[in-house]
Amino acid sequence: TSLLHLLRMPRPKTTNEDDETHYKTGKWLKEEEETLKDNAREFLQMNNLTLPKLWEIPAKDRKPFYKHCCQNINRKYVNVYKKAVRLFDEKNHLGSYTEQEIKLLKKLNKTINEEHKWKVIGDKMGRSANSVRDRMTKIGLEPKNQRRKKWTTLEKDRFKAAVEKYGHDWRSVSEAVG
Repeated sequence: TSLLHLLRMPRPKTTNEDDETHYKTGKWLKEEEETLKDNAREFLQMNNLTLPKLWEIPAKDRKPFYKHCCQNINRKYVNVYKKAVRLFDEKNHLGSYTEQEIKLLKKLNKTINEEHKWKVIGDKMGRSANSVRDRMTKIGLEPKNQRRKKWTTLEKDRFKAAVEKYGHDWRSVSEAVG
């Protein structure tokens, strides 16, 4: 069985074990995005906020905003949160990186070795952590602690066995591979 074959196995339905609710996954529909935008506008209006003011609030204190964004959207909180950050954080929409920014990104990638590296670099560059992560991936940079090496035959065998056993439960697969 090839690795590619294992990755194409059908994914188990995503469920919330507590209430057996089935949540939608995958690409967002236009209707879902519109609902998310309407929910965000409603929250901002109810709280007399603007998007720029919202992003001045510490991330941990924005939870009521994200919870409000979840209304009438059949997706997990974490998925709505990630989509909202991508849509509404103005630092995600600053346009293309200049050559100077890419040089700075490469330099910061070599010098910064922190747990939340993308956020630290994003703060220094005036860009969002998502934008930095996406650009670093696109140009082939990864944080030092996540740099990939070629898999050994043993690791490949462990991976195949773990995927056969756990399917797309990646946490279990990761623990089994080691």
